[in-house]
Amino acid sequence: MMLSKTALPLVFCAAMWSTARAADWYTGAPAAEAPPSPAQPQPAVSIDLSVDGTSRSSIAGAFVGKIAPFGSIAESGPRIRVSTVIGKYAYDASDLPVYVPVGAAFIPRNSGYGRVHGTLEDGSFMVGYEVVSNQGGVALYVGPDVMNHSLSPFDPGNQVRGVSVGAKIGVEAFARPTDSTMLALIAYYSTVHNSYYTRLKFGVELADYVYVGPEALALGDDYFSQWRAGAHVTGLKLGAVQIGVSSGYLRDRVRGGGAYGILDTHISF
Repeated sequence: MMLSKTALPLVFCAAMWSTARAADWYTGAPAAEAPPSPAQPQPAVSIDLSVDGTSRSSIAGAFVGKIAPFGSIAESGPRIRVSTVIGKYAYDASDLPVYVPVGAAFIPRNSGYGRVHGTLEDGSFMVGYEVVSNQGGVALYVGPDVMNHSLSPFDPGNQVRGVSVGAKIGVEAFARPTDSTMLALIAYYSTVHNSYYTRLKFGVELADYVYVGPEALALGDDYFSQWRAGAHVTGLKLGAVQIGVSSGYLRDRVRGGGAYGILDTHISF
């Protein structure tokens, strides 16, 4: 429930470029076949927008903005990362066991609260540093995280609710192991409800800097855990916008099995 119960991900995108061949960590596509001339300004800002939905009644949108405050995102240096996630989800509380104290023991029984609808709002402000090389790049981030979960009707069996503030850390990395392959990782952990999100993608070049391959995701918090396995197409272009799509199977501790789909977009300037 990154879509469901934690900040996705989301979901789920940022930019890492090489100094000699600026490469996007998310798409793996270079900004140009040759480095720009010194007189040509290099991008200092990147924006990622994504939508993540599942067949298990959850959908979320995520915004991630990154700034290189003292130079270009095509070069190593400090970074500022701002993210926002807004989502909706639903689950059947009657399907979940609640352990009721009976004497010195606890016995399970159905909570009986029926269908629970939830909303998620999450925001973080992080600072970090990105190291960029000809083979890819890696960035580390840390900062405060604010999260709110609202449930209707109230579910006493779900402790992940209300407004909470904590700390968030994360890593994003991109590499090209060979001239025709890419590897991308995004992983974040928040002390708010022990929320986590990890996404790993491997791709083989299908066309010029368009990659196809498998992906795996793991996400969860104090209430749920979910894993996903699917396939992605990364590096499609629509003007200055880079696009990625992925889909596959998910298994959720709370809701069971289902399907997921993710649409990612990226632009830098």
